[in-house]
Amino acid sequence: MIKAKIDIPYFSVRLLTVICYFLPLIYFLSTCTSDLTSKEAFNNEDALLNEKEKLLDKLKTFDELTKQIDIASNNVSDVVTEIRQHIKTNRSDNTSNLQKDIQIRLLCPTDYSLSGIGALYFHKNLFARLSLGLSIFLSLIILLFWRIIKKKKLSLLFIATNMGAVFIFMIICFITNVSILYGSWILLLLLSNQILTEIQTLKKSTA
Repeated sequence: MIKAKIDIPYFSVRLLTVICYFLPLIYFLSTCTSDLTSKEAFNNEDALLNEKEKLLDKLKTFDELTKQIDIASNNVSDVVTEIRQHIKTNRSDNTSNLQKDIQIRLLCPTDYSLSGIGALYFHKNLFARLSLGLSIFLSLIILLFWRIIKKKKLSLLFIATNMGAVFIFMIICFITNVSILYGSWILLLLLSNQILTEIQTLKKSTA
């Protein structure tokens, strides 16, 4: 009886792990709540509150604008033109540098998320940024210098440390009320695959 043996493409798994850092890892939305201030939301609930504040600010602005216009001395077209001009000016004033930066898909793969690279810049917790930075660094080292790491028998240590860094990142996200997206779970799954595969390989080599 011939048993089929399926070899897992180890390099592909390590490459996919690095690619995961470009997927949506955490929720993020920056909202200009007024002409001068903007607020960042790391979960859907805060985002809704910020958007509500933005809407109320706009309604307040329109209310003040209509009061300034003397309806008796202006026709309807003049009022509409004035409001449209205000909307145009208000829009360009609210386009901050932060909003321009997060439009780059390297940092913000979707309109409501941050990638691993983006989280390094905008995550609200320093320890979360440090742990994620360590994970990115280790993943790149494992990908590029796997033969050297394997030769020195440090593979399990590197992968386990990487996985621990991701665990710390996710725990901090839970504690600080930051919504974790599917990219983080895929990253954790791929690291789990790496560490289980390496444990099996070490067992076979010592058997």
